[in-house]
Amino acid sequence: MRGPKSFEAKRLFPAVLCVLVGSGPLVGSRSLAAGERNPDDPGGANGLADLEPAPDPAKPDPGPDVRFYLSDARGKPGDVVTLELSVFTDTPIKAIGVALNFDESRLRSLEVRTSRQQGDDANVPVAEADLRSTDQDNRDEEKGNQTREGWIYIELERTAADAFLVVDENSRVPLMEIDFLILGDALYGVTEIKFESVVNQKDVELNNFVVVGTEMDGAPAVAALGANDVEQGRIAIIGEVGFFMRGDVDMSCSRDLTDPVLTLNYLFLGEREPGCLDAADSNDSGDVDLSDPVFSLLWLFTGGTGYPEPYRLPGPDPTDDDRVDCVDGLPEPQLCGPSK
Repeated sequence: MRGPKSFEAKRLFPAVLCVLVGSGPLVGSRSLAAGERNPDDPGGANGLADLEPAPDPAKPDPGPDVRFYLSDARGKPGDVVTLELSVFTDTPIKAIGVALNFDESRLRSLEVRTSRQQGDDANVPVAEADLRSTDQDNRDEEKGNQTREGWIYIELERTAADAFLVVDENSRVPLMEIDFLILGDALYGVTEIKFESVVNQKDVELNNFVVVGTEMDGAPAVAALGANDVEQGRIAIIGEVGFFMRGDVDMSCSRDLTDPVLTLNYLFLGEREPGCLDAADSNDSGDVDLSDPVFSLLWLFTGGTGYPEPYRLPGPDPTDDDRVDCVDGLPEPQLCGPSK
């Protein structure tokens, strides 16, 4: 971050004055020409003709811009769904390590493979030979979702000294496809697949990293991936019918400030589409637009008009002719208690 400049007003004022009148410092009855030293000040310490502005503080190097993405999917218990791993980079990549943690009580990892995208427009740089190693763990011996069970680890590397794994800069490049089985007894709802360090059965921690470099300097550097460098994947496990409560955009069984914020982010920041657009259609107009978060905010802070049905309990959409639906709704209305 560039720091604020610090100036001494008393020292700068004569300099500013000289600049304004177009003259240097006075010696006797004449002014110094530009570059001329004051004979009474041979060192030039006080000669404003030699004054140069202080250089700006050096800007810190922000480092490479590398971001990893996992796509979303939806399915019912028993379905196999596929997530795509892709990368955006502004510098060539030599190697990649990706550690993914998932809820082993709901999912089982199946096949991990290089992307199958084909055609003239396909941007698929990764070959099978680049897949250095993969490992996965589908155990579910301990209760809860932790990093020792339910994970996938992938390493990709272009081994040739003068070659890079990803060289297409400033574009989003598909790398891998990962198949998951949604277990038959999996709880309904959205479950995340997270970029997160995991621990294998030998107690070795496996981390997310990227090795970057350029053909010019030939000096690759290892960089860790932070929370702002990744976008987690999500799998929505759905039932036969999507139940929802009007205005409950995040399907949390309550209505709060989060709900209109999610809708605004979707409408104006290009963030993910809500899984249940019917819930985001707060005023039941048949579409999701600015009037819906406004409706919710008025209800939250001014006690405005009550929500259209389904209101107090989750239910199906009573409006059949609107342009939105509820793909990732609740499978059972009993999952939420009565709402105010």
